[in-house]
Amino acid sequence: AGSAAEVTPTATQEVEIAMPDDAPSWFSGCITQLCAKDLRVHFTTLLKAFVTLETMYGFDEDTYSKLPATNRLKEVGDWIKGGRNRNPKLPVVKNVSKYAEKWKQWWDTLQPGWRCRDHDGNLMAGGAMKYGKADKWGVLDCAGPNGWLTVVASLYFWGVSEQAGSQE
Repeated sequence: AGSAAEVTPTATQEVEIAMPDDAPSWFSGCITQLCAKDLRVHFTTLLKAFVTLETMYGFDEDTYSKLPATNRLKEVGDWIKGGRNRNPKLPVVKNVSKYAEKWKQWWDTLQPGWRCRDHDGNLMAGGAMKYGKADKWGVLDCAGPNGWLTVVASLYFWGVSEQAGSQE
């Protein structure tokens, strides 16, 4: 069983993401934190899409708009309680395989009812939907510091810990 040491990103591994001029400090600080370690092209693509999404939402800071905590990972809750980007120490994922399993449970909890599932109840790849059209996004229609940022950050913690070799 391995455990990850605290991850301290180095400047040579940073990812550059274009920051909108009107981005508030909560957003730019978190993006800076999430760019500190290069997790390769898929995560960089996700970050760019996230910047676009938050820009479209106008960087909504509605404190009542938040993803449900049901099945949320402890590491994510700790990051939120610790002030997100105000605390430079990232949560340490001690067991990546358990984190991955719990992350998938949390992600499953957040999905709208129209998402198609296979015969085992797993979400189908590619965003398949029932009846050929999407309904509202439900709890995933959530921007701001308590919305999609939480999902993106949780994937970052996973990726950084996996790179650090904290898999059991």
